[in-house]
Amino acid sequence: MVYPSEILFWDILPAIRREIVIELKELGIKQNEIAKTMGITPSAVSQYLKNKRGDFEFSKEFSQKIKESAKRIKEDSSIVFNETNMLVKEFENSKAICIVCRKKNNIPENCGVCFKYSTQN
Repeated sequence: MVYPSEILFWDILPAIRREIVIELKELGIKQNEIAKTMGITPSAVSQYLKNKRGDFEFSKEFSQKIKESAKRIKEDSSIVFNETNMLVKEFENSKAICIVCRKKNNIPENCGVCFKYSTQN
């Protein structure tokens, strides 16, 4: 069994980071500066850019949110933690996590365990 929190940590967070790295590169930031901004190694940036980390495809809508976050990060690199955390929480609260969890755990469509006791939903 793979818990939703593990999915967020092992699958979703790296994919969000990958998308931010790609967008920062497209915004003209050099790889070493991206590494410094993101708090990761230059080799990790390289792996993200080569799609060797963060193997997950987001919806067009969520990808747009990541691009908007990357633009804000470019303007103020001190917000990278807040932006990344906000994106992870937004993904989790969107219930898109259920799609991934069902695939990894062969759970029925009507599971709803993660949101059954949530005070936010």
